[in-house]
Amino acid sequence: MADTKYAVKSGFYDSVNRDRLYSADDMNQPYKEILTEGIDAGGFEVTPQSTPNMTVNVAAGHAFLGGKWVDAVARTLTVPENTAMYGRDDAVVLQVDTNSDVREASIVYRTGTPAAIAEIPALINTGGISEVMLAYITVAAGATSISTSYIHDTRGGSDCPYADIKLGQLVREQQIAEDVSSWLTEHVNPVGSAVVVDDSLSIAGAAADAKATGDELTDLKSDLSLKTNNLLTDVEKVSNYIGWVTPTASDSYDYFAFVPVEANVTYYINFTARYVQLFDSSKSASGSVLERVASFTPTVDGYAHVTIMRTNPNSGNPKMYDSTISADSVLNYGDHFLNNKILAQKISDGVKGELKNIFVAKELVELFDASTAETGLLESSGSVSSSATNYKTTGYVPVKAGITYLIHYFRVFLAFDSSQAIVSGSWISTGTYDYEYTPNADGYIRWSYLSANESRQSIETYKTSDGYKTKEGIELSNLQKNQVKDLISDYSGNHLIGKKYIATGDSYTEWSDATFADGVYIEQTVTYDREIRRRNNMDGSNIAVSGTTMALSKNGDATIDANAFANTKYQSIPSDTDYLTISYGINDATYCNLGTKGDTTNATFWGAWDVVLNWFAENRPQMKIGIIIFQRGDNDFYQAVKEIAEYYGVPYIDFYGGKDTPMYVDGKAYAVDATLKATRKDYFCGHAHVAQTDETFQGVAVKTKIVEANPTHPGYRAHIDESTIIEEFLKRL
Repeated sequence: MADTKYAVKSGFYDSVNRDRLYSADDMNQPYKEILTEGIDAGGFEVTPQSTPNMTVNVAAGHAFLGGKWVDAVARTLTVPENTAMYGRDDAVVLQVDTNSDVREASIVYRTGTPAAIAEIPALINTGGISEVMLAYITVAAGATSISTSYIHDTRGGSDCPYADIKLGQLVREQQIAEDVSSWLTEHVNPVGSAVVVDDSLSIAGAAADAKATGDELTDLKSDLSLKTNNLLTDVEKVSNYIGWVTPTASDSYDYFAFVPVEANVTYYINFTARYVQLFDSSKSASGSVLERVASFTPTVDGYAHVTIMRTNPNSGNPKMYDSTISADSVLNYGDHFLNNKILAQKISDGVKGELKNIFVAKELVELFDASTAETGLLESSGSVSSSATNYKTTGYVPVKAGITYLIHYFRVFLAFDSSQAIVSGSWISTGTYDYEYTPNADGYIRWSYLSANESRQSIETYKTSDGYKTKEGIELSNLQKNQVKDLISDYSGNHLIGKKYIATGDSYTEWSDATFADGVYIEQTVTYDREIRRRNNMDGSNIAVSGTTMALSKNGDATIDANAFANTKYQSIPSDTDYLTISYGINDATYCNLGTKGDTTNATFWGAWDVVLNWFAENRPQMKIGIIIFQRGDNDFYQAVKEIAEYYGVPYIDFYGGKDTPMYVDGKAYAVDATLKATRKDYFCGHAHVAQTDETFQGVAVKTKIVEANPTHPGYRAHIDESTIIEEFLKRL
C-alpha cells in the first residue's frame, strides 16, 4: 500500500524548532468558519446614568468584527456639550482597526454636526477599519443631561447585526423550506376551471335584476373609492419645510399639512416619514413628534403634518391609506354578478370575460420572501454593493416562462436565465411601481428596495382559470383595482369615474380664494381639477405651483429652474395616470426664451414642450393629455402655445382666445364689451375676505379664505364654473 499526501491548511500544532509559526489571521480563521460578523445579542447596550448627566454607559459585550474577536468590558463615555443653536446626532461605535500602526478594537464616541436637520455620523468600513453602530444619541442645543428618550438603540439592525452561527443559518433555511411547503399544502389547492358561468338566460324579471346589478355596481364604486383613496391627494404640500408645530425651513424636506386623521385608526404610508406631528381637532399639537415611521395610530381625532425627505424613492408618488381592500370582498361582488342572470342580458360577452378575469381568475399568490434578502444595492453586473446599507436585495426569485409577475415597487431590477446568467436588456435602473414582467423562458429575477420599506414589498403572480386558488383573501394590486374601476366606467357610460387625473400648471391652477367645506377635499383649496375629481369620484392630484414655468429661465434663476415642469418634474407623473392637463405660458413670457419650432432642449419654451411631450409619448403612451390655455395678453407665448398644441397633435381648450369658452378674469384676446368684461372680472376674480364665511356656489359648499383681493387671478367661482367646461374637454380626449 502506498499513500500520496497533499497538504491542506490545518492547526494548531506544537512548534519544534520554530517549524510551526502562526499569524493572527490563522488564529482567527476558526471563528470565520462558524460565525457571521456582528455583536452578541445581549451586549453593548447604551444606557443613561440613573441620575442623567452628560455621560452614558456602554455594557460589556463580545463581538466578531473585521475578522477579529472582541471582548469588551463596560465603559462610561462622556457626551461633549452642545453650544450650537441647533441639535446634533452623535454615534456610539464599535471599531476594529487592523492597520499595522493600530491593530486594536475600540469603543468610539463620534460627535455629529449641529444642524436644523441633524444627520447621524457615517460609519467607516474601508481601509482596514470595520465598524458597527451600537446607538445614536440626540444631543439638544444646550443639553445638560442625556436621558433614555435621547438614546436610540441600533443593535440588531443593518448598521449593527447580531453575530450568528453559520450552521444555525442552514438549519433555519431548512425550517423555512419546510414551513413554506406546509403552508402551500394547507392553503393552495388546484381548482381546475376557476369559473363556471350560468349561460341559461331568462327575460323574466330583467328589470328587477338590472336594478339589483346597478345597486351592486354603485356600492362597489363607493367601496373602492373609500378604500383606495390616497389621503395625501390634494392635501397641501409645503415645499422646503419640516412639518413641526412651527414649520422649519429645510431644502431636504417637504411636508403634507393638516392631513385629517381619526382616533384609533392605523394609517399606512408608502414611504418612511421622517417626522409625523399630530394635532387635535382644534389644530393644537397632540403628543410628541414621531420619527422615521411607515405607519401610525392617533389617539384622538385631528390632523397630522407628514414630513418626507426629498431623496426618498417614493417622494414622486407619496401615498397614505387608512384601510385595505381584500380579494374576498371583491369576490363577493363577483359572485353576485356571475350568478345574476341579467348579467348575460345586460352586459356583453366581452365584459363578462372581463368580470371573470377581475373577480376570479386574477387571484394572487405572493412569492416575496424577506428571509432570502441581503443588505446592499443590486448592480447591473449582478453583484450586490454591500456599502449601500439602506437597501436590501432579494434572493433569486424563480419565474416561469409566459407567467406575468407584478412587483409593487423596486429601486433597480435585473432578470437571469435558468443558469443565473443575466438576461440581456433586463436591467432597470430607475425606481418603478407596479412593474409587470413576463419572462420568455424559465429563470430568476432580483430587485433592490429600501430596507425601511421591506414590510410593503410584494411580488405576485396571476393564475389562469385552470391554475390555483387561495383559500385566504389577499390584498388586490393597484392594477386589479384599476381594472375594476374601468369596468364601472364602461358600465356607467362615464369614462372619468374612478380614473386618475393630474393637473399641473401655475397659479391659475393652484390658487383660489376658498376651500371646500365638505367632502373628500374638505379644507383644500377650491380648484377646477379637484371639483372635477370630486364629481366623478376620480383619483389624482393637483401638482401646480404658483409662479412656475414650462421652460428653464433665460437668466439662470435657480428657483425658477428648480420648479420648471420641463426640468425633471414631468418625469414624476405617475405611470398609472389616465388624464393629464398642462397649463403654462403666463410666467414663461416673463422669465423664459421663446425659441422656435425644432428646438429640442428645455432652455426654450418650444424646446421644453418638445422634451416633455416626446418623453410622455415614449413613457406614458396610454395617458390622455390636454392643454389648458389661460393668458393675460395676446403675446408671442400665447400664440406659441396654440401652435405647439397643433404641431404635436395635443388637444387644447383656450379660455383667452376661444370663442366657445366663457370670459372670466382676463377678458378675451379679441375686442369685447368693456362694461361686460369689468362685470365678469369683478364677479369671478379672487375677492378680499376679512373672515372665513360659509358660501354655496352652483351647489358646492365652500369656506372663504382670509385673503386680500386678487383681481388678476380666478376665484373659487371661476374654478367651479370652468370645471364643467374642462370636464367635458376631458371626456373628449
